[in-house]
Amino acid sequence: MALMMFNVQLLVIVDYRPGIQSRILNEEFVVDSEICDLEIMDRWSAFEETAVWPAHEQNYTDICNCDAIIFVYTIGSPNSLEDAARVHHVSLSTRRKDQAESVFLLVGNKCDLEDRETPLDEGILVADRWGCDYIETSAKTGKNVEEMFAIVVRRLRLAKKEKALAEEKSRKRHRKSNSGCIIA
Repeated sequence: MALMMFNVQLLVIVDYRPGIQSRILNEEFVVDSEICDLEIMDRWSAFEETAVWPAHEQNYTDICNCDAIIFVYTIGSPNSLEDAARVHHVSLSTRRKDQAESVFLLVGNKCDLEDRETPLDEGILVADRWGCDYIETSAKTGKNVEEMFAIVVRRLRLAKKEKALAEEKSRKRHRKSNSGCIIA
């Protein structure tokens, strides 16, 4: 197991736990043999309680400071995906242009249901439009719950590597352009 720690702050917007106040969980996961500390914030109840979700300053702060946002909707409710889309729109409009982009994941929950209201293809189509991954889970049975977090961690690790490579390229270009010689 690698000794490297990878800290991730996730904003999870889930609609299947109405009435529960926003909460923060700290969990340690092992993804691809590397330890990862996840700070998981569930903010759906804050969205449900207000007509204009981002009116609460804490929600702005959470969106601006998180590394990833997981949008969870219930496949048993057609309105649930629409709600997730509204929150996705808010998250895009809330972030400042100078901020690093968050990793998004769209999750269709309750895949254990026999009678689904939202077709699988619809969830995949929405995720494609958002430029993110899609997975279906069941909180009841635990199906794909750990995989959901693993997908996010892998995407964040990849983004971190790509950013480091881009910064290194930029430094090399800058050094090259400043390494000229003057002959008098």
